[in-house]
Amino acid sequence: MRYLASHQDDAITRNRVETGECYLARTTTSVHNIIGTTVIVPPGVGDPVCEYYYRPGDAHFQQFAVDPNLQNLGIGSALLNVVQSRAQTIGASELALDTSEHSRQLIAMYTKRNCELISYTDWPDTN
Repeated sequence: MRYLASHQDDAITRNRVETGECYLARTTTSVHNIIGTTVIVPPGVGDPVCEYYYRPGDAHFQQFAVDPNLQNLGIGSALLNVVQSRAQTIGASELALDTSEHSRQLIAMYTKRNCELISYTDWPDTN
C-alpha cells in the first residue's frame, strides 16, 4: 500500500495539518523524535473526493501514522483516544476516517473501536 501521507511533499503536509488539529507522539528523550501523528478535522471541513466528510456535525481524522518499528505498542491507540476525545469536545456527532480496504491491521483496530464500513472511495492520488 502506498498512502499519500507516506510520500507527500511539504506543501501537502502543511495543507493537511492546517485543516485541523495535529497531534504528535514523540519519545521523551528528544523533541525531534516523532513516532506517530494524526490530524482531526472539525465538522464542516471536507474533502472534495469524499462526500461523507461534508456531513453536518461529522469530524474526521487523517494523517494517522505510527513508526513501523514501534507499532503494536499502544501508540496508535493513544493517538486515537486523543482524537475520539477531541471529537466529543468539539461537539462532533460522528468521527469518520478512511483507509485502504487491504489494510487488514488497521481495519481490525478500527473495528475493535466500533467503526463500521460505510462506503468505498476511489482516491485519485493513491493506490
